Amino acid sequence: MEASQEALGYATQDLWFRAVSRTLLQCHSRACAPRASGGIHTTKRVEFTGTLTRFALINPHTRWFFDVKKPDGTIIKWEVSAAGAGPIRQAGLARAFKLGDTYKVTAAPARNGANSGRVIDFKFPDGRVVVLYHENPDNPNDL
Repeated sequence: MEASQEALGYATQDLWFRAVSRTLLQCHSRACAPRASGGIHTTKRVEFTGTLTRFALINPHTRWFFDVKKPDGTIIKWEVSAAGAGPIRQAGLARAFKLGDTYKVTAAPARNGANSGRVIDFKFPDGRVVVLYHENPDNPNDL
């Protein structure tokens, strides 16, 4: 009889642990995901031209970091993100970005006013434009 009570105790502890873990993960995911809190102005656009200082091909979102020079010579740091590493690789863009090159970036800005956002498109130094986000996937020319 004691063995079954002990097994029941372990099962209860296991269920409790799983429930608490799931709750913590869900709360953390919501807190960290900009889209969950409405952190991106999807209907607004910001444009800047900057020098690529870092390219992070990671999940869950690929990130690009830029130094943007203001007319007075001061530097503003910008960070933009897009899809995860898989889609960027599948699109052939994993090696397309070169540190030190200058890109024109169009992005949907962060709602909190930070110098960050979701990439809409990049204009490369050679004039190529790569679009990474469409409002309407059925109409790729909606921008």
